[in-house]
Amino acid sequence: MSEPISSCPKCRRGLAHVERRGHVIELCPACRGLWLDPGELTLLVEVYKKLDAKAGAGSGVFCVRCDVELRELTFPGSDVTIDACPDCQGTWLDAGELELLQRTVRDLVARDEPDLAERAVALLGEAERAGEQRFRCPKCQAKLWHMDRGGNLVELCSGCKGMWFDAGELTVILGVYRRLETALGEDTAFACLRCNDERLRQLPFPHSSVDVDVCPKCQGVWLDRGELETLQANVEKLVTEAEPDLGQRAEALFDDLDRGAKQRAACPKCGGTLMEANENGVRAEYCLGCRGTWLDSGDLTRALGVARKIPRKGGKATEVACVRCPNKQLIEVIYPGSETPIDICPDCRGVWLDADEASALRKQIGI
Repeated sequence: MSEPISSCPKCRRGLAHVERRGHVIELCPACRGLWLDPGELTLLVEVYKKLDAKAGAGSGVFCVRCDVELRELTFPGSDVTIDACPDCQGTWLDAGELELLQRTVRDLVARDEPDLAERAVALLGEAERAGEQRFRCPKCQAKLWHMDRGGNLVELCSGCKGMWFDAGELTVILGVYRRLETALGEDTAFACLRCNDERLRQLPFPHSSVDVDVCPKCQGVWLDRGELETLQANVEKLVTEAEPDLGQRAEALFDDLDRGAKQRAACPKCGGTLMEANENGVRAEYCLGCRGTWLDSGDLTRALGVARKIPRKGGKATEVACVRCPNKQLIEVIYPGSETPIDICPDCRGVWLDADEASALRKQIGI
């Protein structure tokens, strides 16, 4: 059980990480309530049911992740009341509710769709494995989640509390630019979050006492717990005493970095800017140019409210690069039970939908 980092929405005690059937979830040691991130409740009860959190009643307690008021609703096909976040789709279960749901679902599955549990476990298990590969801490393998640092979204480890910064983000947060010569660093045993085949290299951050871990390919940076604060203290002294004009000179460099970051996170089809969006309650990335949408592995299932195994064999190769895996090309396949072609990454299983394809899919599969 690792060190608590988030607070219980009911009694405000620190949540601890525990394992349930191979999945790490967060438990309140005081009231014994459980927090489950999107998709985890489906995996634990072995049945997929769409939760319309916005239709629920206000609960008076707030989301562990995004501080939005949780909505109280009844789990479909049961008498169990749960609390769900209308923003991130996480769920809170009071003590004993998970076990009650699991008992209730046995009857629900047998009566409703006898093979649904088996199909959901296989499909969502595959999605979870892909998600774990991309969004686990490179040091301790605990889950990462998005946190705001200085107006920038970075990824914070729920276990060791280290942080991941994509290229340019550390520069913006520190307010100073320093070129990191990865060729001079030492290899580590830790894989890059973005480039799984690339090992991070450890090197000193210039004019500081901090060693950072940097990817030589994408220039992302990993900082262990406390290193960001140490860097900020070092940099403040550097800017005010050693190089008083450094802040002004950094402005031009920030512009270059921002352009580079946008180019890396650009639309795979038209090169336009991708913005975070909400696709039927699921976080997605939306292109302002061609109006296409990127969904990470498993998110299309949640956005549509239905599970379909998407076969990669027989797909047609495209020239479109994956948003997450720049060295992988998407393949075009027909979404099962529809006539709609979608683009899927053979590695991370993320999906690209062109404009209006999401609405076309809903119509064709009858939801």
